[in-house]
Amino acid sequence: MNSVIGYATLSPADPAFAAALALVGTTELQAWLEDDQRADGFQLALGLTAPEALALLAAWPQGHLFTPTGHMRWERLGDGRLHGVLIGDAPLPPAFGGVLALTPVDGPQTLLFWGSRAAQAVGDQPVWAEGRIPELNRLMPQAWRTGHWRNAHAGLEVQRYEAPLAAGAVRVIVRYLRYRPDYDPRGGVSQSTEEAP
Repeated sequence: MNSVIGYATLSPADPAFAAALALVGTTELQAWLEDDQRADGFQLALGLTAPEALALLAAWPQGHLFTPTGHMRWERLGDGRLHGVLIGDAPLPPAFGGVLALTPVDGPQTLLFWGSRAAQAVGDQPVWAEGRIPELNRLMPQAWRTGHWRNAHAGLEVQRYEAPLAAGAVRVIVRYLRYRPDYDPRGGVSQSTEEAP
């Protein structure tokens, strides 16, 4: 099958989102969530069920639900509706229009999350050091704190595509595939936190 992208603007409770989630799949269902109004304004959720995933649409103003099979992202609009973008194999659910065929740019790549697992902790909570100047240390998102991230680094596996635009132009689209808690940017076997520099 061919990968395609489509979009919809709907109420968070619209059944089209459940149909989209069926295309994304629930095996290895993960979410990246963002809310710039919260102290814990970014979170990673792993091993979601379909009802848990659909509840995130109303609870978070923007985010991504993804598996190796499909990717749906959303953003809450000012009127309370959600703008959703769905990437998966054709055909998409009917509510997702403007469907464009996608052409892979290259093979899957892993994006390194900015920073590394820090040696120090706050109480029993590991800290993620972003490594910027000045350095900003944050508590890790819940999924990282509960044992999913044991190495010095972590990454997000993505696939880049090109989508055709008018007048022969193209747009590069990034599809999330999976969270990689074992990612080692140096290549080879990933290191445990204790062995990491």
